[in-house]
Amino acid sequence: YKHQKLCYEEGVPSNLRKFFLAKLQLPFFLFFFLLKALSIIRNCDIIHSHWIGAGLIGLIVSKFYNKPLVITLHGSDFYFFRAHILKKFAGYIAKRAIKIITVSEELKKTLQNYAGKLNKIVVIPYGVNTEIYRPYPKDKIRPQLNIPLNKKIIIFVGLLIHRKGVDILIESIHILSKSISDFLLLIIGDGEMKNILKQKVSYYNLDSKIKFIEKQPHDKIPYWLSASDILVQPSRYEGRPNSILEAFSCGCPVVATDVGGIPELVEDGKNGFIVKKEDPIDLAEKIYTLLSNEKLRQSMQKYARESIFKNGLSWENYCEKHFELYKNILKEDG
Repeated sequence: YKHQKLCYEEGVPSNLRKFFLAKLQLPFFLFFFLLKALSIIRNCDIIHSHWIGAGLIGLIVSKFYNKPLVITLHGSDFYFFRAHILKKFAGYIAKRAIKIITVSEELKKTLQNYAGKLNKIVVIPYGVNTEIYRPYPKDKIRPQLNIPLNKKIIIFVGLLIHRKGVDILIESIHILSKSISDFLLLIIGDGEMKNILKQKVSYYNLDSKIKFIEKQPHDKIPYWLSASDILVQPSRYEGRPNSILEAFSCGCPVVATDVGGIPELVEDGKNGFIVKKEDPIDLAEKIYTLLSNEKLRQSMQKYARESIFKNGLSWENYCEKHFELYKNILKEDG
């Protein structure tokens, strides 16, 4: 896999921007993807494509076998098509599916700008496994992770790429450090900007305030979230990030930017705060508010997990909605 540059790591959209070799590999990837799809779908009742690129393959195969097609748009795939004509093309593909699932109301509205107001669009938000992502006692988890008990912990979990806005987070920590000192930011993940971000930390002399941690296995993330006081999601653009649901399920409030489907998840002032994107001052102020107000922080921690159940964002609910959708499609299809 040494020369495979298209898939994995930071994802297809990011890799296409980053590697010329990935652009060369894309036609071959789609061709063999199509061949594989043709070989396995003949015995299926429904074709369900995730991401708009797979939707193109699903559309071709659905016409070949006369099978109903469902496409799920996750956000980052659609926003990757920045050129108007490419978004129109994505809308063209989506219009030919029997049902389109979007993970947020905001993404549904964006799609309608290019595909028209279709009755076939269904919003099914992501769910989270509340049995795996659950709160663990900080006094037990922190020593296991080598996290100090006497500091307030801010955490970021995700790819270290431009759209995630970690550079803005570092600037906000520089501002925050002038007001309080008993905190530590943990940045968990890898990506193309890691070295640049480390240089930024050194430039601001924040090495004692910010710690970089290698990408962690999924089954370890609940421990890191439970050990933290705040998750920060400073993205420049997003779909509907799972990391927010996972944080809430672990009882961790969130400070996040007002992009994509994030405002549909974060109830401002209840389970976290919404801030303006690319605004380190606003971000620093909201982090300071949470860190300096223990009563507010504890209230948000409690409501964060409650909001998962209140808003039907469990994994079980997510699966049930898909199951009902499939049943209705098969009933209509005869």
